Amino acid sequence: MRLRAFYKQTYEDATQNPNAMIKFELDIPQHGNVIRRYSREGIQINDVLVRGVCIVGSKTFDDAPDLPPLRMLTDIAVLEPWLEQAPDILLLGTGSAQIMAPIDLQAALLGRGIGVEAMDTFAACRCFNVLVAEQRNVLAVLFPSDDSHLGE
Repeated sequence: MRLRAFYKQTYEDATQNPNAMIKFELDIPQHGNVIRRYSREGIQINDVLVRGVCIVGSKTFDDAPDLPPLRMLTDIAVLEPWLEQAPDILLLGTGSAQIMAPIDLQAALLGRGIGVEAMDTFAACRCFNVLVAEQRNVLAVLFPSDDSHLGE
């Protein structure tokens, strides 16, 4: 398994330039979801461009989940429909910068034996592809890079 990212600019330029795009190409058999690219326009999952918040699993995705702003995402009940997939790990892509997951959410997920990792959405997209390539049961909640989801 190899993961390649094609950079049109340096990482610093790509995260600060609203027109920048980083394209992912993953050398794995097509047996599940793959995040093909991430930009200010949205996240391309397989051949679908998703704008805004999305939840993507190894085999399914929801491009219009009804989620509260990130800082208010404290009740695990809002994630129940997706947790039925019994993921090993939940990746939380927090937008343009890493923000820790609310402690109540972390505790509830860990209590169910589900690991949780919070990182910026760019990193979460890369990590998701690597875990899918390893055939891990992964779920990612990905917030957009425009930080409109912070609820401040």
